[in-house]
Amino acid sequence: MRPFHLTKDRERTGLPSVLAIFQRRLGLVVAAAFFLISLLFLVLQTRLCVQNAEKLMALNLEDVRQEIRDQSDRTLINAAQWVSADMQKV
Repeated sequence: MRPFHLTKDRERTGLPSVLAIFQRRLGLVVAAAFFLISLLFLVLQTRLCVQNAEKLMALNLEDVRQEIRDQSDRTLINAAQWVSADMQKV
């Protein structure tokens, strides 16, 4: 039994049929498209990940700065109250 995509002429010459050529080329195109789309998504996800990490670091640094300011303010208030209490004793 002969494969459905080969004709008698093709069997004699050994040339692939149009369908076999089309299937091979279509497979190559699909594989190339899959590779390119995967590469595109990898680049986009990496870029988004880096941007999110930068935003998170900036937010964390701002939180640390605010905590330092708050602690500094508390320290200054305590020092001012201590000096005020000393001044009232005099």
